Amino acid sequence: MYSSDISRLLPATLLAALICVAAGRPAAAAPNIRFSAGYSFDYVKLIKFTESGGVKPQYNDYRMKSLRHLLNGTLHLGDLLNATLSIGQADLETHSDEGETTEFDPVTAYGFGLESVLPVPAFKNISLALRGSYFHYEPDDEHTTEVAKHSRNSGGDLSIDWTEWRVSACAVYEAAGTPRVYAGVEYRDISADQDRVFSDHTVSSSFDQEDEVGLLTGVSCRLADHVQANLDVRLIHETSFRLGLTYSF
Repeated sequence: MYSSDISRLLPATLLAALICVAAGRPAAAAPNIRFSAGYSFDYVKLIKFTESGGVKPQYNDYRMKSLRHLLNGTLHLGDLLNATLSIGQADLETHSDEGETTEFDPVTAYGFGLESVLPVPAFKNISLALRGSYFHYEPDDEHTTEVAKHSRNSGGDLSIDWTEWRVSACAVYEAAGTPRVYAGVEYRDISADQDRVFSDHTVSSSFDQEDEVGLLTGVSCRLADHVQANLDVRLIHETSFRLGLTYSF
């Protein structure tokens, strides 16, 4: 119990450390403050989850995936810190090892992120990017699209409270006239609590991720003045990609 609570505090602690690192960097007296806005599409396939306290404890292994459409606004404080706010819609699909598939309709989702890029003096055109992000939504309008192998639906009205933390460190290569390429390691923590409401009682359960650490890689390239395209790919802890378009003011 206590180790689980500590693991949930770790992403927030690392995110606070990222803010401290950025705040401690030397900066110009008047940093160049800019703003950018854009759209991103996320396909997130979360490979393995284990449910605790469900209706059918003998079938507690799950796979999940989510499609997310987000509008993002970023405040750039020179090269010191990038702070992003996101809002949009996200859905969720769960698939148990019994064969039952449940799809949740898209609902409002929101999040924020911080990034600080630190130069590496020993290597020209290479820097270290530290990122932290938070994402939250509560899907609750669901329908079962595939019946379990024993032809018995778990029943009840479902709702899930989903909170996601991510912290990463990436090596970045960027030179004039070339795309920005990065690769590194990401730690992800997900808190997913589910309520299954019946007419006379409620069954509460939680989902625990089996893989927390994976690879993060991506590329950013300028398409035109003020317009940039971005691609993030995550592997091992999940199979996902983010495709984004950003306009800088």
